Amino acid sequence: MFLLHYALIHQAVYGDGIGYYAHLHAWVIDHHTDNTNEYLHIYSPKNNNASQPLHTDIVQIVKTDSKGKAQNFYSPGPALLLLPFFLLAHILAGVLHVIGVPIVMNGYSDIYQISTGLGAIVYAMCGLWFLEKILFIFTKHTSTSFAIAVLSWAASSLFYYTTYDVINSHFASFFLVTGCVLFMLKNKKNLISFLLTGFLIGFAGTTRPQDILIGVVWLIVVINELSVAAMLWCFLGAVLGFLPEFLHTTFMYSNLLEHPYFVPVAHSSRSLLSIDWLGSLFHPTTGLFAKAPLFLLGFCGAVWTFLKKKDVRIFALFCFFLTQYMIVSIQGGWFAAAYGGRMYISSTVFFAIGLAELYMLAQKRSMKYLFIAFCSLCVFVNMVSMLHFIIWKT
Repeated sequence: MFLLHYALIHQAVYGDGIGYYAHLHAWVIDHHTDNTNEYLHIYSPKNNNASQPLHTDIVQIVKTDSKGKAQNFYSPGPALLLLPFFLLAHILAGVLHVIGVPIVMNGYSDIYQISTGLGAIVYAMCGLWFLEKILFIFTKHTSTSFAIAVLSWAASSLFYYTTYDVINSHFASFFLVTGCVLFMLKNKKNLISFLLTGFLIGFAGTTRPQDILIGVVWLIVVINELSVAAMLWCFLGAVLGFLPEFLHTTFMYSNLLEHPYFVPVAHSSRSLLSIDWLGSLFHPTTGLFAKAPLFLLGFCGAVWTFLKKKDVRIFALFCFFLTQYMIVSIQGGWFAAAYGGRMYISSTVFFAIGLAELYMLAQKRSMKYLFIAFCSLCVFVNMVSMLHFIIWKT
């Protein structure tokens, strides 16, 4: 689907993707961290593949500092993950150029965008594999784990962001959080494991700052087994993992409250009653449950399972979702033109576990086919909604 989409419009970088892609181009092609040139580039199929691309006279999309440099507030985490695929494209383009194949090595051409997009999909598929492994820990049933993982993908906005609009932060958020949760659930109780756990938590924050709260899951799950040494090693790992985001943000802004992610939060001293607390969940275009009703069922299933089994792991994941919900609602980023509850993609594992538990309950009560029928309907609704959004942007 990604390649078909690219064959039709000949471009994979647009919207927020421009901000994440800017890091790659600046690092590899321009050999610095200033993204001003990238925000002057005019994205179009023809210009992307021009040997001397045209530029605008003013920085697009983002603000500039007092020196006129672009303030690229988009986190460097997704670019760090995609860097091997961008470098692979650059090396391949160089080889083709040497042997006489006409190829544009400007960092914007088709070979770079296709390779980077495919890299994002590879990470997303690894995230689904991690999700399947997590579900198996809860269900002990291979086919159920596989089916629910695929359903969680096909019936939610995750499908849109892994097939159509792939160069963004969502693939990275899903990959890192599911990988982090899997590592936590299988975590060996030694200092190296605590260091790696902390690094994954920190790097999740480097990809999407609010995802660093996945550390809440780790604290709740292992709180009774923590020692001072374990806490220190985990903290050290988190510092190392979050270091790229910290350096990028402090380099870009002298005052963190000037960061576009924090401005709405800083201004949230207004009455909490003025915040739209239901919009991020039920808005017809950007609401989580509006586009993925299957996740509402998964939410109910997860809550029911916790009340029945008192499983602290599910409670920990619920706390992560709750913190995400609070931040998303206060920050207000869900208002942006996008498809579905993209800002909740990192919470997919919570809903998937609830769905798996409900499916096993449906099997016991001879309601398996009713459950399957409802899931199939949700997948159909998501596909139709996605097509409608692609055509009419609503």
